[in-house]
Amino acid sequence: MAKPENSVKKTCLFLFLFLAHRPGLSQSNRPEDPNNQTIFSQLTHVTVFLNRAQLTHVAKTTVNAGVTQLLIGGLPAGLDRQSLQVSGRGEVVILAVKSNVNYLNAQTKSGPVLRLEDSLQTARNELSNLHSLKDVLNKEQQMLMANQAVGGQQTGVTVERLQQMADFFRNRLTDIQGRLIKNEQHLVKVNERVGRLQRQLDELNAKRNQPTGEVVVSVSAKSRVPVELELNYLVNEAGWSPVYDLRAKDTRSPVQMNYKAYVQQNTGLNWEAVRLTLSTTNPTLGGTSPTLNPQYVSVFQPRPMKKEKDDAGSGPVLDELRGKVAGVAIDKNEPDVEAPPAPALEASETVADYTTVTESAIAVSFDIALPYTVASGGNPQLVDVTAHELPATYRHLAVPKLDGDAFLLAQVTGWEKYNLLSGNVNVYFEGTFVGESLLDVNSTRDTLDFSLGRDKKVVVKREKITDFSRRKTVGRNVLETVAYRITVRNTKPEAVQLTLEDQLPISRDSQVEVELLEAKEAEQNQETGKLTWRRRLNPNETQTLALKYSVKYPKGKALTGW
Repeated sequence: MAKPENSVKKTCLFLFLFLAHRPGLSQSNRPEDPNNQTIFSQLTHVTVFLNRAQLTHVAKTTVNAGVTQLLIGGLPAGLDRQSLQVSGRGEVVILAVKSNVNYLNAQTKSGPVLRLEDSLQTARNELSNLHSLKDVLNKEQQMLMANQAVGGQQTGVTVERLQQMADFFRNRLTDIQGRLIKNEQHLVKVNERVGRLQRQLDELNAKRNQPTGEVVVSVSAKSRVPVELELNYLVNEAGWSPVYDLRAKDTRSPVQMNYKAYVQQNTGLNWEAVRLTLSTTNPTLGGTSPTLNPQYVSVFQPRPMKKEKDDAGSGPVLDELRGKVAGVAIDKNEPDVEAPPAPALEASETVADYTTVTESAIAVSFDIALPYTVASGGNPQLVDVTAHELPATYRHLAVPKLDGDAFLLAQVTGWEKYNLLSGNVNVYFEGTFVGESLLDVNSTRDTLDFSLGRDKKVVVKREKITDFSRRKTVGRNVLETVAYRITVRNTKPEAVQLTLEDQLPISRDSQVEVELLEAKEAEQNQETGKLTWRRRLNPNETQTLALKYSVKYPKGKALTGW
């Protein structure tokens, strides 16, 4: 006779199988709605502004007759809904477009994440094999140690047999111990590699496991037709900044200016092999011209303070403190005004050979034909934009009062017609990096000076002439005379143009008089006191310049800035 519990089990199993195979209840047989589709979109083009970016996606599918809801996911969660535009190709009508944020589905795994996961799995498999080998060697060692007896209690053992067994134990235990040591060293290295891979993977996954954006497009079709959708939208946390490489081959050639850009983005979506366009437009500034409103002025009339009871809940002091918002006193009798919302926080071919420059009346765009990959949250991607050859003249500058070396300068002209932006300049001379400079496009000068470094072949020396420097009393005043000799020598095989600068003290006191006694052929700036000599030095030529001036001030007084 069957047990009651067995009958109950059979009945439950039968009911489960019956319900699972009923039409419409099985998960595998549940029909999907053909008018609701989740489609894939490909990021094809990114226009990067100075502090934003416009992304373009293309999605293709086939829809049936009627109304179809197309879900396009995997987009940045921070896409600007107001800037979202959807256009289509095909015999369909776009009925509605809306965007959502999906907090459930993480972004798809990128190539670096997949490669890291494969490397981590390989390292973990190797780690498991090393632990297994260590366990086998330890058990073999324990077995040998547990079977050290050579002969029985009744039977002895010969010396030759004992020697053989001793050699066997020694060799085998030595081999096991050596393999254990190597295995332990290998274990340490593999453990470190697993840790590094895991930390790197955790960092990438932390960036990947972010909410994503999705767009739902409702389309209507009369029959089954193919459709192609194009999405355009703006995102924050993206932009680019210019950087320049200025290269001078020698002092007889024009300079080569390579225009580059640092492109960075933290939108949550990797830009993989996309076509980039860099635009000098700043969309956050807006395009509406400002309007002046009337500015009213009046005499301030202080409002008398009313006396009230100073209890725990009121009083002049507490009321005054309560009436202050962000440091502005507000009258208690005035109606409450809602504070405005806080503003939102915002020698071979190069890529430059594949850049198309489009210039409009207010901006310049650089269309880069070669695809680029810019990871979200990663290091800025350096992009070659374009290159220009600019005319330049070269001269030497020396300020011996401050520095004993002469500096080679490149004076670059013609830069203003290329619509450049302000940015850092890396300067190279004769293939060697010499330093950084700054390109200021707001400068009103048509010539920019870039230092190409110190030139030790132009020797400059400034020394005080004691025979002409003296101090004497004239009536109630003290008259001090100072004289300097400046010697310059060109040891180069070619002539150089040298600009030498020094200065004359400037008096800010009517009791102090400064007089220039000698500075032959020097240009003098009366406001700053700067003295400038412009000389041409032939090869191996030496020239001497003289600077002499006097300072008169009241006797018994001390000078400052002297």
